[in-house]
Amino acid sequence: MTNETEHIRQLLQLYVTNQATDEQVRELFLFLQDPANDAVSHELVSRQMSEEAGADKRFSESHKRVWENMLEANEPLSKQWQKQKRRPVVMMRWVAAAALITAITTFVFVNRQPVPKVETVMDIPAGDNKAVLTLSDGSTITLDSAASGTIARQGNVNIIKSANGEVRYDSKGDAANDEVMMNKITTPMGGQYQVTLPDGTKAWLNAASSITYPAFFADRDRKVAVTGEVYLEVAKDMSHPFIVDVAGRSGIEVLGTSFDINAYGDEGKIKTTLIDGRIRMTGSTVILKPGQQVVESADEPLSILTDVNIEKEIAWKNGIFYFEDASLPLVMKQLERWYNIEVLYKGPVPELRINGKMDRNLTLQGVMDFLTKMGVHYTMKSRTIQVTGN
Repeated sequence: MTNETEHIRQLLQLYVTNQATDEQVRELFLFLQDPANDAVSHELVSRQMSEEAGADKRFSESHKRVWENMLEANEPLSKQWQKQKRRPVVMMRWVAAAALITAITTFVFVNRQPVPKVETVMDIPAGDNKAVLTLSDGSTITLDSAASGTIARQGNVNIIKSANGEVRYDSKGDAANDEVMMNKITTPMGGQYQVTLPDGTKAWLNAASSITYPAFFADRDRKVAVTGEVYLEVAKDMSHPFIVDVAGRSGIEVLGTSFDINAYGDEGKIKTTLIDGRIRMTGSTVILKPGQQVVESADEPLSILTDVNIEKEIAWKNGIFYFEDASLPLVMKQLERWYNIEVLYKGPVPELRINGKMDRNLTLQGVMDFLTKMGVHYTMKSRTIQVTGN
């Protein structure tokens, strides 16, 4: 067994036991989705099946049933499986391998249920790098279609789009005396983007989010405003505090740090999760430490959660859906934003708790196939999904 094969075997073991990190999941996805690796993939999965069967017969049989259900939801693999029925000796091994590869591109889940009938009309691709830059004069630039290079000028500051699509600011001469020129980057539903602010701070915007900032930080305080969800890696500058205004609520004073702000208006709460460094909630004595999360809402006092799952909170930035005991409405809100769809409910909302990780590059149908097996009944027409009660 080569070093690479052994490495993939270890990743597979971590994945099936739900211990893989986001980066490990993505690495495994890329390997298993490459047709050039089919032979190795099938061998590794077959070996995994054999090990499970030897360790616990019931556990192995349960996995076989789950993988067969997943296979039924994938038409190309299902057709190939029908051909393999004529070869009973290798059939079950092939089914396990093919179905796990399907599972890798859908989800690890806990509660398996019979597959309801669904009506689908079209598939919808995953979101992508899309955003609009609004300049101080109100003019706009569609960033995803703009050519790389200098795309605008604000006083003595050039705004540059790099070859990888990231936007950054480059001051020429003394920009400190320039008129304050506010810029804003907004991502639509189905979009995400990354920008390096004039001070070197890096910002990642999730779908349906925005960040507003000056083209040059001339004041003592570096002030920005955010909506939606934004991950920030703040450039250290102790003489110029970094202040974040969040949807008109408590501001955040940053002391050189990395953190995530989730402030979607339709969720009713603002969550600020600290990854590294320190942040202070303005107007209070609360100072967050790494691994802590402060939660605010209009009708509840500010609360602090300790030992939060950092990997889950910033999984979106790493291209992963990560659900941990999540309600179906919470899951569907994320899908609404990322796939630019509308979700409606008819009858009682299914009381399901969703657990697991999934690549955000999947099409909408890939995600809904998983939810179908969780017992979700739905119909889809154009960009509208209607979920029906149990």
